[in-house]
Amino acid sequence: MTIGEQLREIRDSLNLTQTEMCAGVVTASFYSRVENRKSEINIDDLLAILKQNHVSIRDFFGVFDQSMQRSIQYCCIQSAINNRNLAWLKKVQTDEPGFEVELTAIIATLLNKKAHLSDAARRKIKSNFGRLELLRN
Repeated sequence: MTIGEQLREIRDSLNLTQTEMCAGVVTASFYSRVENRKSEINIDDLLAILKQNHVSIRDFFGVFDQSMQRSIQYCCIQSAINNRNLAWLKKVQTDEPGFEVELTAIIATLLNKKAHLSDAARRKIKSNFGRLELLRN
């Protein structure tokens, strides 16, 4: 399944037209190309479309296999870091298991504050540092 195919599935389940689904985020013609695998949507526009249609990230990405989900999560987190989207990072920090410690450190860094982490949390970050490529930036 592709992102475009999943968008179509969600849109059909919501009984929306393509124009209604993407209203105010991207043009209907671009959205159509995404659904038909002729264009790729950037993560910020995808998240905006999901948000305006009240579709949870977990529900949207739930159909993808585990490794693909992790890859997409990293991409979403990287985009949120680049855009300094603290509200989204804080939401993911509480909603997505497995990222709490790393996101605490990222949020503190973006706020230019010291993160208060336990020794175990510091060890976890150090051990995962290589695995989480997004932290390199």
